[in-house]
Amino acid sequence: MKKAISYIIILSFVFVLSSCSLPNSPKNSLGSELKEAGKIVFINKKESTLKFTVLDPKVIDQIGDIIGRGRTVSSSPEVEADYDIKFSLPGGRERVFSYWIGASEYGKDANFCDDSGNFYMIPEAMDSYIVNSTRMFNRPKSFTNLYTSVLTKTIELLDKNKEGETVVGIDIESDKKIRKYMSSFEQEKIMSKISSVKGFDVVPLTGSGKYDYSISLLTNIYKPDKAEITVEVLNNKDQTKKTIIFECKYMNDTWAVSQKKEE
Repeated sequence: MKKAISYIIILSFVFVLSSCSLPNSPKNSLGSELKEAGKIVFINKKESTLKFTVLDPKVIDQIGDIIGRGRTVSSSPEVEADYDIKFSLPGGRERVFSYWIGASEYGKDANFCDDSGNFYMIPEAMDSYIVNSTRMFNRPKSFTNLYTSVLTKTIELLDKNKEGETVVGIDIESDKKIRKYMSSFEQEKIMSKISSVKGFDVVPLTGSGKYDYSISLLTNIYKPDKAEITVEVLNNKDQTKKTIIFECKYMNDTWAVSQKKEE
């Protein structure tokens, strides 16, 4: 069995924050404790091979500063976190926190959870740090619209049941690129948009669900203005499979999605 390769980036550069990007004073006591860490490891919760390690004391101090300026909130993000953040502290102690990318953009009130289950809204300078460290900026433009368009076109090709809605299960995390580079809030947005396709009940695929069709994805070409995505559709009634390849080009601020091949 092949071992999964962990992509570990040892960050030795200084994480520079402008003084206007953060509130002026700490809002919680976490920051001062976490600044004492000797190492911080960021681990993607959906694709654990994507991780990076911070050893530079100046960067650790700045990350602690970001967290220390978070305010406590009563609400939770209600979707799976994007990253675990592990702090190795003096005396062999370890604290693990959860972080959600893009909370403000999607109108959420919380983006950070401590190891006691308390939620916070911390400055989204942490977003920029993760995006730059994992090179998320190289992903296709208008990322959610790309996958929304491909999945919508796929669903529209399916035969509907004569009576009642046709249930379609989407295994959106079957694609490694999605697991690595799409936030949980973005996945939530995609599922919300494709659920509006008339005549279909579109839901996330789970092991216990019952579906007329199951859909999985594989991204073959992945560039800012070009993508090729293979979609596999399983008809659960007769166990037949259909493979559709979509060619996608970003033009005039939108994705042009065309069916390249069907097997």
